[in-house]
Amino acid sequence: DITREFKNAESEGADAERRLVVYNAIRGVPRVAHQTYEIPDEEEDVDVEFDLIDTDPIPFGQNFDVVVNIYNNSNQVRNIEATLAACTAYYTGVTAEHIKRAAGKFSVRPREKEVLKIHVTSMEYLGKLVDHGIIKIYATAAVRETNQTWSEEDDIMMKKPNLNIQTEQRFIIGQEGQADFSFRNPLSHRLTGCVYSVEGPGLQKPKVSYYRDVQPNEIVDFSETFYPHRSGEMKIVANFNCNEMEGINGSTTVLVQ
Repeated sequence: DITREFKNAESEGADAERRLVVYNAIRGVPRVAHQTYEIPDEEEDVDVEFDLIDTDPIPFGQNFDVVVNIYNNSNQVRNIEATLAACTAYYTGVTAEHIKRAAGKFSVRPREKEVLKIHVTSMEYLGKLVDHGIIKIYATAAVRETNQTWSEEDDIMMKKPNLNIQTEQRFIIGQEGQADFSFRNPLSHRLTGCVYSVEGPGLQKPKVSYYRDVQPNEIVDFSETFYPHRSGEMKIVANFNCNEMEGINGSTTVLVQ
């Protein structure tokens, strides 16, 4: 594990990153561009294998690692410049805020494997997530001896708790019906600025309510009363938001007779 050789200095690996920008820009264009910019053909001088490990959805509030495996398939030492970066992103892929970045230079011995890794804590990404809770990973590398370049991206989904909804088996037109909503705070600190909304077409108009601060690992629970005015299958939709998390959602269908 050569992660310890990584440094956070912005200037570290700048030449490699500039070369990677050019490389990504001219992929798919005529061969003359590769010769002009001294970019190797994809099937030539590629003797180092890079593998950015896919990360499964991470439960909200947990730490995680970004890992790149590097295999030197040649019979010579390879000197590599690499960068790993994590940032929050909108569902469109546009970057929101930077979380962490590490860059460094290191050597990989012939026929050996090395591992790059950065550790991201919940405190580093909390408060920076937007809409769907996506963290985008960028990994780039360049091999000095062969000018081989590599880049890859990965999207990590932060898994928010579900808003559970419990209702009576059936509702009766004109009679009171109740739904109970709950979820557990997955964070080790308080939820503040809490607000929730509940709506159910045919059951009640959209309603927004404020909720007190929620303690670490505490169960959030609240109830709503409905007075259905038409029969059939009706849907209840609820949403809970706070400063630390957005979009804790839940929905269910009830039968009205």
